[in-house]
Order: sequence, then C-alpha cells, then structure tokens
Amino acid sequence: MTEDGTLTVSVKEAARLLGVCRAVVDAAIHAGEIPCVKLGRTHRIPKAAIYRLVEIGNTTANSECIRQR
Repeated sequence: MTEDGTLTVSVKEAARLLGVCRAVVDAAIHAGEIPCVKLGRTHRIPKAAIYRLVEIGNTTANSECIRQR
C-alpha cells in the first residue's frame, strides 16, 4: 500500500504520473504494456506497475547512455 492508502490509480492519474497524455496510457494498456484491473467500465492501474515501468525505463535509458560513450 502507498502513502495515501490506495493500490491503484485511474488512467488519467497514471498519465499525469508518467508525464504523457491519456491516449498513450490507453494504447499501452491495450497493447499489454501496462497491466490494469478492469472494474465495470473503469480501468485501474496498480501503482506498483507504474513504478516498475519507470524503473525499467531508467535501466534502459542508463544502458543506452553507457553504450553511447
């Protein structure tokens, strides 16, 4: 559980956290790149998935920087 007690965020909130538009998050969900929980018509994204996504991105970005040197 996180500081505010929630385990998931909305697509809109995930987009804000990642610094992208909602359409990018929607596309990533439908491509299977971001896992989500569907509750009725609402998609909720586990915060842990967002943290993992950012960590993977940081690792990839760092690898690219090392390769360019």
